[in-house]
Amino acid sequence: MIYLMLQLGSDKPKWTDVVQAWGMLSASILTLATLITTICITIIDRRRAQVELSEERRRADNKLREELQRTAAEQLRIFYLQTLLKIVDSYVEISSAADIDEKKRATHKIRAYLHAMPDEIASLIRFEYEPFISESSRRKAQVFANKLGRALQRPVPTDWILTELNEDLSQFLPQSGNLTASNDDGQMPGQHHNLPAGA
Repeated sequence: MIYLMLQLGSDKPKWTDVVQAWGMLSASILTLATLITTICITIIDRRRAQVELSEERRRADNKLREELQRTAAEQLRIFYLQTLLKIVDSYVEISSAADIDEKKRATHKIRAYLHAMPDEIASLIRFEYEPFISESSRRKAQVFANKLGRALQRPVPTDWILTELNEDLSQFLPQSGNLTASNDDGQMPGQHHNLPAGA
């Protein structure tokens, strides 16, 4: 009996074993905590990277959109400028037409060009050569005549038309020279058109 009790007493863990077991358990818990922390940090970093990537894409899309808008606006400005100069060319052709057929062809061209422009552009030429014009065009033409204290009627004086063309052109080419009826050599500054003084 005593032997059995001694034998059972010998199975009790030693304090070194207990310390070692607690050490292993603590290490396991620490390893698990480190692993969980690493996973959490990885998830947070991944989400942050996704947010940053989305923000970067958004900024890139906005930049591209703005660039496309600037390009479209520039192309439209150039188109309006070129069309306005074609209107000037057609006005020259009408003014210098040798016969009625040539004048009709030039009038058809100027009407086609006018339809490609905003209503507020070249309102006096519209009033002169189009049978019907929009209310905004007529209003602008009337304001121009009112400033001069004159009645709006056909034929519209050439200097009126060229003055308005100068103002319209400045919208599309701010640094351009002024268009006037004529300068010292009889040509409009910046252009090579001779407009009859009384056209």
